[in-house]
Amino acid sequence: MKRPPTFMPRSAFGGRGGSPRSRKDAALQLVSLEFGADRLERELEAAQKKISVCRAALLRKATQRRSLLGQFGKHDDQYG
Repeated sequence: MKRPPTFMPRSAFGGRGGSPRSRKDAALQLVSLEFGADRLERELEAAQKKISVCRAALLRKATQRRSLLGQFGKHDDQYG
């Protein structure tokens, strides 16, 4: 005796592989994409802020290093 085919429920986003099947699926997919884009923009802004903070700390440490090397009278090219 053969089994009947299994029922695969439709996902809310039409499987995300192709075009949405209905206006509702398209609207849900659009909202999802907009939220995803907003999240990525926030993450990008946070990463750029972290880069600027790290760059400032690096410059501060380089200045301190040069100052300390100057106190010892060493001018090593490796350290700037």
